[in-house]
Amino acid sequence: MKKSIAEFYKGDLSQEPVSLAWNSLLIEFDCCGVDNYMDFMNATHWSKTYNGQTLKTPLSCCKGIEGEFPDIKYPADTTCATNPIDANSNWENGCFYAIKDFINKYSNLFIGIGGGVVINQIYCIIFAIIIYRNVKEGEKIVMWTISPTRHLGYKGMVINDEDGLGGDNNNIKSGSKI
Repeated sequence: MKKSIAEFYKGDLSQEPVSLAWNSLLIEFDCCGVDNYMDFMNATHWSKTYNGQTLKTPLSCCKGIEGEFPDIKYPADTTCATNPIDANSNWENGCFYAIKDFINKYSNLFIGIGGGVVINQIYCIIFAIIIYRNVKEGEKIVMWTISPTRHLGYKGMVINDEDGLGGDNNNIKSGSKI
């Protein structure tokens, strides 16, 4: 992560993908750099000047940024980037720990979703095996349809409900087709 800052980060106004990703991360997680703002001191492609002032941190490390990325409005007062303090900047908050805290906060959700996917895959595998065995043994695969007057009974028998009321006058016809 530090290598991407050092080699590819070009600043707050850059449209380059690595810079956009870092700026989005800094704003979304209220952090600055991997460990802290010092990670940006090695950014070889970042012009550390903005409106004639030398920046210690990217503007994306500032607190009070309005809007949603990428439609954001940086603070008019750039003191948060030229002379950062805890009150106006996230300069000491590393993104590594911010992301780690996020993952820990939602780990139960991630585990639950993963478990659900695994169970679904197991059901699909079992269903595929059942279909394969039925086709292999020459059995026909029966497709079920819903009809208001006909109901599928045990082993393919059709229960015919002629009056549609589900009463005792049902006729059971063995071997009938649906």
